[in-house]
Amino acid sequence: MSDAAGIKPEVSSDDVIIIPYNNLEAAKADPGRPTRELACVIVEPILGSVGFVPARAGVSHRLREEARRLGLVFILGRSAELRG
Repeated sequence: MSDAAGIKPEVSSDDVIIIPYNNLEAAKADPGRPTRELACVIVEPILGSVGFVPARAGVSHRLREEARRLGLVFILGRSAELRG
């Protein structure tokens, strides 16, 4: 996470896992990742920090399904609170 541009320095990699936007494969649960320590999945429907990049068709829906399968809260909205 340290190379994630714009993330507040007080947000540590222990708090947040950053997944590349529109990359569903990267977002799938990694067997080595302790999902029991995750609380939620936050997805921006439109990436506005680099212009206007909408989510690819079906990505938000499939992420919601994966969050439900893992018992996580799914939040579709802005994640600007992580940025300085």
